[in-house]
Amino acid sequence: MPVEHQPRPRPQRPYEILGLTEAEQRSGRISDAKFQEIIKAQDTIIHEAKKSFNHYGDFLFVTLSRPAKNGRVFATFYGLGFHKFRERWIKDEWFWYQNIGNTGMQNTRIAPDEFEKQLQEHKEKTETVIKPDTQTQRGKLFELFANFADDDAALAYMSEINIFLLALATEPEEEQDD
Repeated sequence: MPVEHQPRPRPQRPYEILGLTEAEQRSGRISDAKFQEIIKAQDTIIHEAKKSFNHYGDFLFVTLSRPAKNGRVFATFYGLGFHKFRERWIKDEWFWYQNIGNTGMQNTRIAPDEFEKQLQEHKEKTETVIKPDTQTQRGKLFELFANFADDDAALAYMSEINIFLLALATEPEEEQDD
């Protein structure tokens, strides 16, 4: 069979390459201990580590890769920050998602000792601003929804609940017949 007609193998996914459990894959989260195991593995390359933000809050974002059958598989982890919808500090776990890994990123590498230094500095800075017990009932409800689905779905649920509660609050009271 000509090479162009041979089926290509299915690309490997980050959760396969990183050895994540089914629960870690579904939840999009891993423990800090698992994160440490991943970043310290011999075949892991750290491509980028920077403090940034997304829709959920300000975090340390770490993009890494590992070898796969067809090149490298990239994943980005974020943690060590305040999640504004969960209303709590993310310090003992890391959220993750698959990253495509552009050409420029593939050529960028952070030495393990330099990354460890950056990570430690960020942890120390974060520990100085962490406030315990920041989570309200609303944050707990969001987290409950997010644990059943994901953060995006939880935002939609919370929006629907807000609309429902607003409608209840503005609905005129019915007069009761005495």
